[in-house]
Amino acid sequence: MEELVIYEAPKACSFCSEVVPITNTFCANCGYPEYGTKTDISYFYSKRARQEKANTKALTKIKSAQIALFILAGIIYFSGMLSYNLLEDKLLLLTNSVLALLYVALAFWSGKNPIMGLLLGLLLYFTLLILSAVLDPASVYKGLILKTIVVVYLGKGLHSATRIKQQFHPLIQKK
Repeated sequence: MEELVIYEAPKACSFCSEVVPITNTFCANCGYPEYGTKTDISYFYSKRARQEKANTKALTKIKSAQIALFILAGIIYFSGMLSYNLLEDKLLLLTNSVLALLYVALAFWSGKNPIMGLLLGLLLYFTLLILSAVLDPASVYKGLILKTIVVVYLGKGLHSATRIKQQFHPLIQKK
């Protein structure tokens, strides 16, 4: 007598709707424990809530860094205007205007590509600080608090952007 074998069809994931074979406890796409225990499911949702909270904080830091780029653009532009009014140096005004436009462009770009926008903004800022120090060594101490604040905001935004990228990019994820 032949034995009757019943095959169970794979289910769609309850979280992302991808097909989960019966041989897999977890969905390969999102990690939901489709064939797991209630504890597995609770852990999945609590881990997801923690990730969403961390992502919200990271996005806030990226937005703050973007705002720092806009503020930096304004400060550079208005210092160029002030220098032009005092010294009537058109080259200085032109240089500051171009730098301000670069920072505005980087600020907008950091909304689309935070890592590159913030990294280039930070590198441009460091380049300007070094150039300023070479031309006028006393400038190292001028506006030190503002310089520190700009570097901290841009650095935190860049760090947050890389963490979000690591979370969603499988080749960069830490094991």
